Amino acid sequence: MNLFKPFFAFTLAILSFTATSTAATVILDPNTPNLAIAVEGIVVDNITYTATFITEPASFYDIYDPNQDNDFSDSTTGAAPAFWDSTQNANSARDQLIAALGNNLLISSNSMSDLALIASQGSIPNNFRSHSDGSPAPSQDWSSGHPSLSKTHVYGENSLSQYHWAIFTPTNIPEPTSLALLSLTTLPLIIRRKRKAS
Repeated sequence: MNLFKPFFAFTLAILSFTATSTAATVILDPNTPNLAIAVEGIVVDNITYTATFITEPASFYDIYDPNQDNDFSDSTTGAAPAFWDSTQNANSARDQLIAALGNNLLISSNSMSDLALIASQGSIPNNFRSHSDGSPAPSQDWSSGHPSLSKTHVYGENSLSQYHWAIFTPTNIPEPTSLALLSLTTLPLIIRRKRKAS
């Protein structure tokens, strides 16, 4: 019992720390000041994602549906966007991305922009719903989106040069909270075993 109380207090401290330390981490380009190349630790619906950015000109079809049949289950098309089926999850990812980039980080040094597009399913087959920062200027951030953008528009060039794609990939990182709870449940078993041995 002498070990249980300090360990229990320690576990509670870890749980409270992990509850407040869930902010995403920005990975910067080592050669370009203030240029973000990825954001790690974005948690949506209990899944941790890493966001990377496509800053070369590309349409929705270029990235997600090369044969342009609006079907993600065939062998030609890759996977659907991470939050395709959930506007709420796309909004959550967008808001965490905006918070991580803050007021001075860019995702493209060419366009001097921090405006990353996140796609979810729109109401028209050839369109998608966008979730993004409302302003390409890093110093002006607000949540924004558009209910219907064309999948054929090329983002990252001409009048759309400040728009870039954010791609979210799930990462398998054990959550500190889960590890703390696991250790909390195994401690009594260890103590009990030691008592039986002595």
